[in-house]
Amino acid sequence: MTFEQLGLNADILRVLEAEGTTEPTPAQEQVIPHILGGKDVLVATQVDPGKTGSFTLPIMHRLMVDKEDEKPNLRALILTPTRELAAQITEEIKEQCRELSLRWAVVFGGVRIGPQIGRLKRGVDLVVATPGRLLDHADKQTIDLSSIDMLVLDEADRMLDMGFMEDVDKVLALLPEQRQNMIFAGTMNEAVKTLSDKLLKSPEVVEIAGPEINVDEISQHVYRVDKRRKTELLAHLVEQNEWTRILVFIRTKHAANRLAYYLGKSGVPSVAMHGNKNPAARAKAIEGFATGELKVLVATDIAARGMDMDDLQAVVNYDLPQIPDDYIQRIGHASSSWSLVCIDEAALLDNLQKHLGKEIESSEVEGFEVDPTIEPEPLRKERPPRKPRQANADGEQSDETESSDENFEKKPRQQRAKPKKKPQNKPQQRRHDNQGNQGNQAPRAQTDEYGDVNGNTMQSDNSNRDAVYLAGGNEIARRGRGRGGNGNANRAQQANGNRNGNGNQRRRRRKSNEANDDAPSLLGG
Repeated sequence: MTFEQLGLNADILRVLEAEGTTEPTPAQEQVIPHILGGKDVLVATQVDPGKTGSFTLPIMHRLMVDKEDEKPNLRALILTPTRELAAQITEEIKEQCRELSLRWAVVFGGVRIGPQIGRLKRGVDLVVATPGRLLDHADKQTIDLSSIDMLVLDEADRMLDMGFMEDVDKVLALLPEQRQNMIFAGTMNEAVKTLSDKLLKSPEVVEIAGPEINVDEISQHVYRVDKRRKTELLAHLVEQNEWTRILVFIRTKHAANRLAYYLGKSGVPSVAMHGNKNPAARAKAIEGFATGELKVLVATDIAARGMDMDDLQAVVNYDLPQIPDDYIQRIGHASSSWSLVCIDEAALLDNLQKHLGKEIESSEVEGFEVDPTIEPEPLRKERPPRKPRQANADGEQSDETESSDENFEKKPRQQRAKPKKKPQNKPQQRRHDNQGNQGNQAPRAQTDEYGDVNGNTMQSDNSNRDAVYLAGGNEIARRGRGRGGNGNANRAQQANGNRNGNGNQRRRRRKSNEANDDAPSLLGG
């Protein structure tokens, strides 16, 4: 089957052809017709790389077909649990929309809200959002959700595990009752089925199962190590075992970047794979890994979903996942797995072993023994209930941030104090005396708001300065050699207590000349 046979818009077909995408994936082939028909869908798949396109393509088709004019009208909302996933979806939408007359926006926490407000004010047809930041916009009334008629909950199983349902319920309360609802999940567990019964109406259920994973056939081993030495141990294991093709799972995208950088510096060609990588960068990374140019692929769980990896020597769990099913999906990529477990993850390991029904062999590596004096620190678990926003002294509501880390506890952002306005008619304080030295209003070791010492970047000793006199013999300042005249003129005005310009200075000169017509003047000749 082709995309044209699925009934997609001709403009979308041209974009897909330009990308070199000719045939739909199994998920796209089964899901797209249902969404084009306006039906609710429940989709469970972890292995299909075209899962995102299975809802973005038909949504864009409907937006274009039903578009009455060029003015954007927000009709589609895609909710994701993390900003990494939101960024990943947005990259795909960006590629698909580059030749289409559709406008989109992505809103998530952890970044300034101002640019997001600006983009929303200009009008959009489609929004990708995390629940918390979307509610921030709703509180500020910078987004209107009253015309939404298509809603997607992506990675719904992860959203439930992370405790986002309270926020999702608040978002649902802001949407029209008549809309098309779509749920996409990695696993069809009981929580997802309960959510489906609550939200979907006579849904079409599509479940694309990956290859069955027999955990008992996979060699599993745990290395106990201190958290601060995990990276060093991984580099040691790669060299010791002569690994040339391994997949390393890590919790966050920032940690993935740091680990890949360290391994590269250690002589192990590596690359990070996460949601912030655009499709071209992802394709290049996978190609480099497939050809053997790169030995290690460091990936987050979300980025690894849908990747088809063959002939892996091993899978390494740099961080243990909080969900046991994620562990099973991870190790299913290879015939052997190695987990680096610190004392903070002891509870996760116990929970995982209960889920598997057996203990995993564990040991320590010589030279990387665990420090028994280190106390365990609690891992940051699911997101706590959302707190009401509080207004500050100016009546503005504070922003909250959402971390890219999947298990990051949400904290309110501290308000930045606004600078006080200076009175317009307040005379400026004297900073220097007649010899260019500091006055009593400007202590020596202080800096002003611009970072200049004592408010004067020209400050230095007076040993290389020529004295400048007014007619009458009054010394007003010392003029530095080769330093330009503007700073010296300002110092002359400061020494006479004059901050109002050259007019007052000229008047004083005239009075001085009248009183001392016969006095020698270095200024007048």
